[in-house]
Amino acid sequence: MGPRGPKGEPGKDEMVDYDGNISEALQGLDGPTGEKGERGDQGMPGPSGLPGPIGLPGLTGEAGIDGMKGEKGAQGEKGDRGPLGLPGASGLDGRPGPPGTPGPIGVSGPAGPKGER
Repeated sequence: MGPRGPKGEPGKDEMVDYDGNISEALQGLDGPTGEKGERGDQGMPGPSGLPGPIGLPGLTGEAGIDGMKGEKGAQGEKGDRGPLGLPGASGLDGRPGPPGTPGPIGVSGPAGPKGER
């Protein structure tokens, strides 16, 4: 088999008229714009779009001023008595006090027996 030949030129579009005559297809002129018709029914809603990107966090606001002190509340109920605590440490001895005043002289007792010589 031999080499292929060169590619041929593209063919022309042709039309057949009502009498059967073949002629080249020529595009006619555009006609006048028609009148606007009535509005059609509303179509179905489309699918939801993808969510947008996440935004940056906002700035922290300044601290507000402290409010006024509130009224004193009512006294609460008395609680249960707690357990007895551990005994405390022994206290330190005090310093000796000043000497007392001498007492009265007592009555002499009876004489004792004589001793041996």
